[in-house]
Amino acid sequence: MPSHVSCIFVAGALIAGFAAASTEESAGRQPAPSGSCGLPAYSDPAPEGLPNVLLIAVDTLRADRLGLYGHGRETSQHVDRLAQDALVFDHAIAPAPWTTPSFAGIFTGRHPGELGIGYDPLPLPDQVPTWAEELKSRGYATAGIVSHFFIGTKYRFQRGFDFWNQRHSGGHATVSSDGVSTLALDCLNSLHQSGRPFFLFAHFFDPHYDYLSHYEFPFYKGYKGELHSGGDNFEELRAMARKGELTEEDRKYLLDLYDSEIAFTDSRIGLLLEALRAKKLYDDTMIIFLADHGEMFGQRKDRWVGHTQFLFEELVRVPLIIKLPKRDGSPQNGRVGETVSLVDLMPSVLQRIDPSYEAPKTLWPNADLQAPEHLVFSQTRRWRELDAVYEGTWKLVLDRKTGRPLLYDLESDPAEQRNVAGEQPERLERMREHLDLWQKAAQLKASQLAGRAAPELSEEELDKLRSLGYIR
Repeated sequence: MPSHVSCIFVAGALIAGFAAASTEESAGRQPAPSGSCGLPAYSDPAPEGLPNVLLIAVDTLRADRLGLYGHGRETSQHVDRLAQDALVFDHAIAPAPWTTPSFAGIFTGRHPGELGIGYDPLPLPDQVPTWAEELKSRGYATAGIVSHFFIGTKYRFQRGFDFWNQRHSGGHATVSSDGVSTLALDCLNSLHQSGRPFFLFAHFFDPHYDYLSHYEFPFYKGYKGELHSGGDNFEELRAMARKGELTEEDRKYLLDLYDSEIAFTDSRIGLLLEALRAKKLYDDTMIIFLADHGEMFGQRKDRWVGHTQFLFEELVRVPLIIKLPKRDGSPQNGRVGETVSLVDLMPSVLQRIDPSYEAPKTLWPNADLQAPEHLVFSQTRRWRELDAVYEGTWKLVLDRKTGRPLLYDLESDPAEQRNVAGEQPERLERMREHLDLWQKAAQLKASQLAGRAAPELSEEELDKLRSLGYIR
């Protein structure tokens, strides 16, 4: 394999994403020019007393690579500063270890299995309202900027947004954080000028493969190996991992590049947070920071690089930070230790904004910063059929094809190194029953939805998915 390093040098608003061929929609209007956030003329009175909501999502971001979760490297100074003003959830679980099903759960408050999303990414069902639709119906101005077409218009994620832009969905070859932050800043201005409470969704992608070194954050030094992160070589990298050819030095190199991507993305998120402060919007805005899933780097015996097909903690444990508006009377900051699900986030936020909204479960902690304890689930149907359930500090992963259980006590074994299924027969049986009941309920809900087909993808889109490791 080539021995050179793939490096991207980024300055100011220099961004290849502006040239990326993708689609852009703006709620029934003509596509807006790049750098322009066009909103409709609102004729109805703006509601009063409602907080702004800013949802910042970073694709493929492991919690343990951020300073606020214990990482020793300065990868997240701006997010760490946000966390000082916020509730930090130490054990938030994504509904799936890859983009479309995970964001489907985040956007609808329903698990992917309830939406009928399995191996193939499917469009969001029209019968299930989205987060943006719920807020728009309550008088919010809404804008979304995304950088992965797996949550784009073909999958109906734009529903409910007055302005939607996916111009920066350029795939592995695109450094998109500059473009996303530039357009998010423009949308922040437009939303603020609308005089309405707003919902702004900003989705960042750069920590996804390729892992690139940014000149501002040169974390790798002196690497002498032969790895190359770049181009279309993801399957070559995976093949090396499967053969046991990745050394500790190789893995450190990949993680150094990954950390550089995270720090670069964090710096662009910092621009958005500083703009909120400068406009004096920070205090009265609910700011939510999360990731859709994490990443593996070949360190387990499974020797997997990437995501999609396992439910280990490095894939489904994700960062979750919620800064509440200052006028809110509940706890403003602190650590929440209970296991929570990203599926419960949207209903929790809607209930806080509109007390008449009936949320089946919420993740809000009490005055002692204890969140309600619920069973939490995650699943994948991409190349494997795995379901997971969390009960307190215990986690069961069940392989639906083989029936093999993996039972872990995360309190004593947070790295999931010791399967104790044979030592805990009663707990195993109870947790397996939880999974079976949950799966049956999900299948019943999915059967009540109208059928949808996976959208047809262009050759260019298929090539992007191959380069990102989603198809082989």
